[in-house]
Amino acid sequence: MFGITSIQVLRRLRAALIGLEELLDEDERAGPVRRYLAHIGSAIEGSALDELDRGSARRENPQGLGLSRS
Repeated sequence: MFGITSIQVLRRLRAALIGLEELLDEDERAGPVRRYLAHIGSAIEGSALDELDRGSARRENPQGLGLSRS
């Protein structure tokens, strides 16, 4: 919850979890990763960020350089 106010923290965390989810694919361990991604999505939607910032927070950023995955 400490990173919920940081768009960059949210973007990098989402990137890490999406990468892990892709790596796990159909493994049973992918389920908890998907649930945590959904939890982060809910936290972003319920945050005090404005709509533009929520949109930015939903785009993963694996390198912290302001670039988004397509």
